[in-house]
Amino acid sequence: ASNITKFGAGFVTLTQDQSHFSGQWNINQGSLQILSPEGLGSGEVFLNGWTGNATQSQMELRLNFNPLTPDELVFTSGKITVRDS
Repeated sequence: ASNITKFGAGFVTLTQDQSHFSGQWNINQGSLQILSPEGLGSGEVFLNGWTGNATQSQMELRLNFNPLTPDELVFTSGKITVRDS
């Protein structure tokens, strides 16, 4: 896929590195949960304001990783942009 667009409540969870992905992540509703340091690849992330149903208006980008060590960790991605409609 060259770009990925998410609609609808709920989560899309990425558990593996997507270092080969360079397209855009367009989050229009719901949440994108990243469980791997390179889970977003190098593409830009857009959290797009949603003017539809008020109960589905929240967007969220979660970056979670637990290597069970106190080591520092860096998540990589392209630019992250939040848009308010």
